[in-house]
Amino acid sequence: MNMMQIQGFAFYNWGNGYSLGYMPRISIDWSKPADQSTLLPVGLQVGKLFMIGGVFPLGLSLGGYYNVIRPDIAPKSTLHVELFFILPEFW
Repeated sequence: MNMMQIQGFAFYNWGNGYSLGYMPRISIDWSKPADQSTLLPVGLQVGKLFMIGGVFPLGLSLGGYYNVIRPDIAPKSTLHVELFFILPEFW
């Protein structure tokens, strides 16, 4: 397998911990024919930062992406649910 994955991101943050973003996971499999090698998702996701116990920050985001370029075996769309922890700076 000879594969490349690219994941960039762009986010706009509002007040109160809300965000709107684009974070596609683009992949190319160089070992497959050109019409079956690339996955290019287009969509958006929304997120919110929370404080647990007023001390520990936690983020949750939900996004929907339509795969405008895709191999035949790939899904037409994807749903991303992400939970992430934000570690405070200790030093």
